[in-house]
Amino acid sequence: MSDADTLLVLMGSAQDGGVPQLGMHEAGMVERTAASAAVLGSGGEALLLDASPDVRRQQRALLEYPRYAARHGNAFDGILLTHGHMGHYAGLVQFGMEAHNADLVPCWGTRRMGTFLRSNEPWARLFREGHLVFYEIAPGEAFQPIPGLMAEAIAVPHRDEYTDTVGYVITAPSGRAALYLPDIDGWDTWDAADAVIGRVDVAVLDATFYDENEILGRLMAEVPHPYAVDTVARFREYRETTQFVLSHLNRSNPLCDPESSASAWVRSEGFAVAWDGMAVEL
Repeated sequence: MSDADTLLVLMGSAQDGGVPQLGMHEAGMVERTAASAAVLGSGGEALLLDASPDVRRQQRALLEYPRYAARHGNAFDGILLTHGHMGHYAGLVQFGMEAHNADLVPCWGTRRMGTFLRSNEPWARLFREGHLVFYEIAPGEAFQPIPGLMAEAIAVPHRDEYTDTVGYVITAPSGRAALYLPDIDGWDTWDAADAVIGRVDVAVLDATFYDENEILGRLMAEVPHPYAVDTVARFREYRETTQFVLSHLNRSNPLCDPESSASAWVRSEGFAVAWDGMAVEL
């Protein structure tokens, strides 16, 4: 168990539907919950990055950290939301009266994210009844979600049916910074890629699919994501200064199996594959 002042805990590592997904019968798959993370401060402060459908189970796993287990009241001191796809906000319902009954938990997101949540039930009820309080943030502007921790939303291109999409750069009191970016259409359409990767110590990146042969019979234009093999090639030059973690794995991705040749290749290139509960020191 790490005693670092600030920890980034990857509570989930799968695409929105988890692994295995509902309706799957394959045996032997490594189970993964939907991508989500928590930042734990030295005093037990806890910041949630995306509220996945598996948040109830994921939060229980944090109790193995004594600093978190000793806290009382709200399960989290704040929530940062990246965008409005199922795996990233559906867990907010767990903060309502029928479940956690949270009290005035700050929730940060873009203007479109706030409009979406407050215009649709059951999400609107969470804010109306005071379980959550929404704070609008603009990409590029730093803010302090919990004491000593700075956050900055980074706009990225993604399918924006309901909301726009951001990643977050989280800077710990130590000065170490992490990028949490579980969803993006592709690296070539993100002009700020090199500038952002070049200033962080840790980068948790979208690796939904491994390569172009993974989901034959379906148009990739319908579900655009960078391939893991391309991500490794694209950011290989930053390996000496940035710790890379590939996350948000689709059920078809061979990286879901830590014993696969794909996982071995990624590791040989100096990149890590996320697992549920993986902790990174900041």
